[in-house]
Amino acid sequence: MTDANDKPGAGELIFLEPVFLAKVWGGTRLRDLYGYALPVNEKIGECLAISARPEGDCIVREGPLKGTRLSDLWSARRDLFGELQADTFPLQIKILDAHEDLSIQVHPDEAYAALHQGGGKNECWYVLRASDSGRIVIGHEAETVPEFARLAAEGRWGELLRSVEVREGDAFFIPAGTVHAILAGSLIYEVQQPSDTTYRLFDYDRLDAGAKRELHVEAALEVVVAPSRPLAVSPVVTAFEGATHTLLTRNDFFTFGRWDVEHAATLPMDAPFLLVSAMEGSGTVKGTVVVAGDHFIVPSGVPRLDVTGPLALMVTAP
Repeated sequence: MTDANDKPGAGELIFLEPVFLAKVWGGTRLRDLYGYALPVNEKIGECLAISARPEGDCIVREGPLKGTRLSDLWSARRDLFGELQADTFPLQIKILDAHEDLSIQVHPDEAYAALHQGGGKNECWYVLRASDSGRIVIGHEAETVPEFARLAAEGRWGELLRSVEVREGDAFFIPAGTVHAILAGSLIYEVQQPSDTTYRLFDYDRLDAGAKRELHVEAALEVVVAPSRPLAVSPVVTAFEGATHTLLTRNDFFTFGRWDVEHAATLPMDAPFLLVSAMEGSGTVKGTVVVAGDHFIVPSGVPRLDVTGPLALMVTAP
């Protein structure tokens, strides 16, 4: 019998090739900041950094698993993921470049999605970059769903929607049922459940390929939570030898935080596996060179991570 530790890729970091999606609201910062090889004239809105979804199934970049899609790894090599039980890869990591406002939207919870289509979606945003006037929509001012529906039908979005200022380093947990939108000027790192089920309430009457994008007002009103006035998360900062850890959220779906390694540090591996993105600096992780814009999975069986910096790592655990 072959021991799991003898299988190809066991104990090695799994670097992934991101998938990029053009969006009507997208921009150029993903190329400008991280050096991704992207078409000059396309508005790239989404970097699917760690994803096994059909619209962006990341491929392993190097090593003995090179060329393998993440969805296939999840199906065939559950040993790499601590034998975690789930039909599909349980998380998705994105970076969103909002050159223009995203639509006003809401996601269903798992119970509603199970009765209709798609999947539930809870997510967390971390602000990588923000303009001087950067804002997001998170929640609304209606006390009840009927009040929300009335104000929406009357187009009184300025009264209805709750807009808050954002700065680099802010983080927001967006539970299912929360009306939200990333507004122009922000670059957002997003951790989410692997669902693309989105109900649009309003899209500014703009055109995409000559036509208005579809709205889903009826379904949205069935999942909107009221009242809804969520706040930014309250980070918990812990100092370690050579590094600082900022816990951004720990919820029923994932744990998400940031490690800032100044020179050298040893980071704990206290989850079945980790999803990691380097967002600033350069250094090494487990002896492998890592630069800003790299995304990788730390598989099960790695007891700790020896990291040199300066390096800022966004780290998510299931």
